[in-house]
Amino acid sequence: MAVDVSGWIGGASSAGGATFLPAPAPTRICDTRSNVGYTTECTGKALGPGGSLQVDVVGWFS
Repeated sequence: MAVDVSGWIGGASSAGGATFLPAPAPTRICDTRSNVGYTTECTGKALGPGGSLQVDVVGWFS
């Protein structure tokens, strides 16, 4: 599994609804594969059918 982030939805502002905030550049924050030339916090974690993995995204784009 790979998780790429290209932006996020920010909280509602005083002017109304939520706002899309693009990331400075698309960023791979999670990749369970090994031997791909880089590592993430998810590298080497196996996911079986129907499995799930919690990925912490806080602080990546502050």
